[in-house]
Amino acid sequence: MDPFDYAAGGAVVTRATQNGILASNPALLPYGAKHLRWLGFRTSLYPGVDSIALIRDLQSGLGGGESTEEGGSEVQDFLDTAFDSPLHFGLSETLSIITNNMGVGVFASTEPDIRAWRKGDPEFGAGTPSLVVRSETYSGALLSFARRTFPWLSVGVTAKYLIVDEKRAAIEVTDKAAIAEAKDKLVSQGFAKSRGYGVDAGTLAFFQGNYVDLRLGATAMNVGGVRLSGDDAPELKQYYNAGLGLTFHGTTSAIHFAADLRDVTNVYEEESFKRFYLGARMMLVKILGLAIGVYHGHPSYGVELDLFLFKLSASVYTREYGAHPGVDTRQIYILSLAFGSYF
Repeated sequence: MDPFDYAAGGAVVTRATQNGILASNPALLPYGAKHLRWLGFRTSLYPGVDSIALIRDLQSGLGGGESTEEGGSEVQDFLDTAFDSPLHFGLSETLSIITNNMGVGVFASTEPDIRAWRKGDPEFGAGTPSLVVRSETYSGALLSFARRTFPWLSVGVTAKYLIVDEKRAAIEVTDKAAIAEAKDKLVSQGFAKSRGYGVDAGTLAFFQGNYVDLRLGATAMNVGGVRLSGDDAPELKQYYNAGLGLTFHGTTSAIHFAADLRDVTNVYEEESFKRFYLGARMMLVKILGLAIGVYHGHPSYGVELDLFLFKLSASVYTREYGAHPGVDTRQIYILSLAFGSYF
């Protein structure tokens, strides 16, 4: 998802930023002012003072999992840091070309996350103090096609090749060797990757007025299911999204309100606060973008500056790893720079 879309609460079925269209709803493609909508590269960083310090320590400090006195002290320092605050870091890169009827994009992202619990991981109930290490790495390619079947209706399809690596390990804090081993895997990203092919489909009904537009959107994700390679790799289930959008606009400025319901039939059995996404985007004279929203039940916001040959954006949103609001939250800051242009 594009950083500016996170700022707008993740509501993307009826409107998404250029890089985000291919993965959000390909039926958005035909509704662009120009034939070649975007050609460029974007890199996004998810910074945090604690996270940056942790990555530096992991790369230079806890070497090799050796059970020396010095190594044990470094592991303990690492645990003390993780007890005080969750540690989250991320990096994503995308390269894409998008026109009114098709788009091609390649992407890569990684998000390691570490948190220590004094009374045990709440996801599995109370217990001994534990360290939870997560690693989410995604890469692949997207190819989208779309067309208008009527002036007010478009349909689209996205073919995708995915390389997925999702790992989660809960380790008792007394097991220093296991902590050092998890650290090594987290830094090297040496996990086996799962690969697979899939298809997404979308539709958008767009009723345009002189000053007010109405959009109704729907998508079917992972059509037929996506079977990833590997004995332990899960199947990506087919699910459906629905969205409603309302835009108030003039000739150079506009504000768009959006609401999405993800996984309409709840095949992934998630709580409602993780399935409803709300947001608003305001574009001022096609240069300055402002966004606010609600993501995982928490406020999100951000700004984007379009300077023709490059874009700068900064966003803040909160991700909830737990099954209920406030159980295991991460406030995530995104700084993004894109080089490219519209033609």
